[in-house]
Amino acid sequence: MRELILLRHAHAEAASTGQADLDRPLSPIGLAEAEAAGRWLKENNLLPDCVLCSPARRTRETLEAVLGITGFVE
Repeated sequence: MRELILLRHAHAEAASTGQADLDRPLSPIGLAEAEAAGRWLKENNLLPDCVLCSPARRTRETLEAVLGITGFVE
């Protein structure tokens, strides 16, 4: 059976004055959340065949943290 896994970005820093929403990075809490999500996916053997990710910085940083834990190569 095929499964669709949706993962929202982790907690991000508030935007600085004049900073584009797409450029907001993860907060330290967000990095910990993303790593926890990666551990959960790995522990539950939920490794993707394909990954689609927004170009927003916080989503890319979330994905990088998850992939670092799971070992999945994009």
